[in-house]
Amino acid sequence: MASLGSAPEYMFPTDDSNSNPLGIAGFQMDAILKLGDSLRETEYFKTPASNILQHWQSLATEISEDPVEFWVTIITDRTGGGIRLTETQRTHFGQIMLRWLVSKSDKWPTVDFRRLMSFHTPLRFFVSVAGLMGMAPDEAQVGDIICVLFGGQVLFILRKREPTGYILIGECYVHGVMDGEAMKGYEEGKYSKEFFHVY
Repeated sequence: MASLGSAPEYMFPTDDSNSNPLGIAGFQMDAILKLGDSLRETEYFKTPASNILQHWQSLATEISEDPVEFWVTIITDRTGGGIRLTETQRTHFGQIMLRWLVSKSDKWPTVDFRRLMSFHTPLRFFVSVAGLMGMAPDEAQVGDIICVLFGGQVLFILRKREPTGYILIGECYVHGVMDGEAMKGYEEGKYSKEFFHVY
């Protein structure tokens, strides 16, 4: 759980106007620096989609050469049914991914891998300012912020709204910080609490 079971905190609107939206407590832990292309821009499961995976992998190597870390990220460490992967599954698919990346094939690694990816087509790969990799909603943009919202089980992408407030883009996966690691940083004073007024 990204927020380590913290209690949600809200700041409710004081009037009926749109100028004072709901405030949700949390903190910004990072922001999107680079975004990979979207799988929605391809005819899924065709060669161009595997080219997009190779582009994502080239972004990932700026952070880590570990193919397991990359492939776990692009499937958000979950099976198609939303169940957390076991170590055996991570190792198995990691070996498949390594062989595929080394071969530089324009075909998908395996039918199983392709089926697994089919659950994640609305997401796109990103690299963060802090040097982390993750998967964000397809609508995400460079500069969107990555937040922990107290009480949330996942991390969220928000976008600054002019003149004030934020737009909720959606939930995201950031490798290495989905089990409360960011909350530990918050407790150590690395991040500051704020209320995100979401429209």
